[in-house]
Amino acid sequence: MSIDRGELVYVPSEVALYIYDSNLNISDYSVLNEPKNLLVTESKNFELGVYFRGMTWYVKKRDVYKLEAS
Repeated sequence: MSIDRGELVYVPSEVALYIYDSNLNISDYSVLNEPKNLLVTESKNFELGVYFRGMTWYVKKRDVYKLEAS
C-alpha cells in the first residue's frame, strides 16, 4: 500500500502513536481511545508520520487504512 505525504489515513481506536527523540528512542506515546482521520506528513518503510496534537507522531503502516477520495 502506497501512502504519500498529504494524504489522509484512518487510524482505528486502540492504535499506538509514537514520538521519537533525537536518538530514535520513543520519548512519548499515545493510544487512541477513538478512531481518527489523520494527515500524513512523512512516509517511511514501515511507518507513517501523521499530524496529531499539533506535531508529527509516528504510526505503523499496518495499523492504518488509506482514505480514498469519493
